[in-house]
Formats: sequence, C-alpha cells, structure tokens
Amino acid sequence: MGLLELGVYIIRNHSSGLMHRLVPHALIFVSAIPLLFYPLIFIVNTMSLAGDYAQKTFIHYLFFIYLYGGLFYPVIYILCLIVYVYGLRTRKRNISEVAASIPLISILLLFILYMLII
Repeated sequence: MGLLELGVYIIRNHSSGLMHRLVPHALIFVSAIPLLFYPLIFIVNTMSLAGDYAQKTFIHYLFFIYLYGGLFYPVIYILCLIVYVYGLRTRKRNISEVAASIPLISILLLFILYMLII
C-alpha cells in the first residue's frame, strides 16, 4: 500500500460524513496558499538557476531538483485542480481526494529535499 492509498484509506475510514466531504476541499485550499508567494519564489529560483556552477557535485544536483520543483509547483497545482474538479463533477470521490493531496505531498517532498541540501 503506497502513501497515497494510505492517506485515502485514513480519510475514508476515520472521518464522519461532514468531515469526509470537507477534507478534499480543505486540502485543495491549503495547497493554494503557497501560490501567494510564488512570484517571489519564481524570481529567486530563476536568479539561482542563472548562476554559474563550475562544480557539479551531488548537492548541486539536489539543489537543481529543488529549484525546478519549486518552479513547476503551479503546473502541478493546476493539473491537480483540473483532476479534482473532474472528480467532483463525475462524483468519483476517490479521484478528487487523491488529486487534492498531491500538491501538498509535492510541497512536503520539496521541504525534505531542502532539509537534505542544508
């Protein structure tokens, strides 16, 4: 059982009716909060990518993955939002629950990667 399936299992089996309906909405709303800071993140990441890196060590490659992950967060969020709305319209609740949790998981992975770099 993967991490996403475990999250969906916990949401489905340990929440009441109202909470069961509100959790995906709350997840997608919380996932949108980092987009408020995205213009600053975009400028900083673009300037960091423009730098000259003579040494190509493992840490530099992790740093580039972190920068590109931060730059592509809006694309991840918009794709997941489209899948989330599709899941709501077709009444496929499991699709919308998974789509709502993917942006937060990507932020969590970027945070772990940032902690590895530092």
